Amino acid sequence: MGGVLKVDIEGLAAGSSKVAEQSTALAAAHGQSVSAVTGAQSGWVGFSAQALSSLTDHWNALAGKHTAALDHQATSMDTSAKMFSYMEERNSQKLTAVGEQADASTM
Repeated sequence: MGGVLKVDIEGLAAGSSKVAEQSTALAAAHGQSVSAVTGAQSGWVGFSAQALSSLTDHWNALAGKHTAALDHQATSMDTSAKMFSYMEERNSQKLTAVGEQADASTM
């Protein structure tokens, strides 16, 4: 059947935080870039203005998708860490109970 699954719960939780931090950094950097581009927009004319405006809209949509994907990944990693931690605790309690029963029956 399946092999042994070993999970570094603390590492998974820490990784989740790092991914969330990167998502926040991406959103902040993108916001600064959009502000700079928008500030220069008044100097755009004609087809260039339309093309740059469309490109800026595309960048906004793309950055939003990337940020959402990173946020989703961070949340999923955090949820997984919590679930693995819960399973470890539950399994530990079950094994402790079995051990206590075994000790009681040998006395």
